[in-house]
Amino acid sequence: MSRGRPTPRLTRGRAAAALALAAVVFVAGNLAAHGWLAGWRLDLTAAGLHTLSPTTRAVLEGLDEPVVVDFYASAGLAERAPALAAHAGRVGELLDAYAARAEGRLVVRRHDPAPFSTTEDAALAAGLSAVPTGGAGGEPVYLGLTARDALDRREVVAFLDPARAADTEYTLTRAIARLARVERTRVAVLSTLPRGGGGGPRPPPPPPPPPRTGPHAPGR
Repeated sequence: MSRGRPTPRLTRGRAAAALALAAVVFVAGNLAAHGWLAGWRLDLTAAGLHTLSPTTRAVLEGLDEPVVVDFYASAGLAERAPALAAHAGRVGELLDAYAARAEGRLVVRRHDPAPFSTTEDAALAAGLSAVPTGGAGGEPVYLGLTARDALDRREVVAFLDPARAADTEYTLTRAIARLARVERTRVAVLSTLPRGGGGGPRPPPPPPPPPRTGPHAPGR
């Protein structure tokens, strides 16, 4: 008995089975990826805002002392300044990625500087910029941060401008790196100072005596 071509019904059945199998594999792969890659961030945005650069990773992994970042973002940004609200969300996600990479050596604290509140007073005292919205009578909003190390040294980013969103990671990493660099410079300077026990450098020799003058001077 000769084999003929498969019937259209059989062909459609095989195609449906293949599609069903592909769907099962796709769902299983997503579930596995969600479980195995928890805590990892895959950035598919055009600007690459959530992909930490090698320099940022090196700075965060090299922190010797904890750094506290106080992130100030007004709660009413969505209504009064939508562009700032979107940028604030991206900055917050980036800071979360920093904290995850630093593994406890960087702590992010969020603040809402509501008008006439003590938090607004703290933001102004720290050097943050009040951005006016809604004309001359509009309440100002805030979008900035401070970074502070264990010795209470501070770096201030007065305003995180959405027009310079591509520079956000550079700005944040520079502020943190300055604190880390100050600490390492202090340690390096201390390590070069002479210690007790005679192991330090000798003092310079005294200057030579002034030349003799008068009738008994040599060579006269």
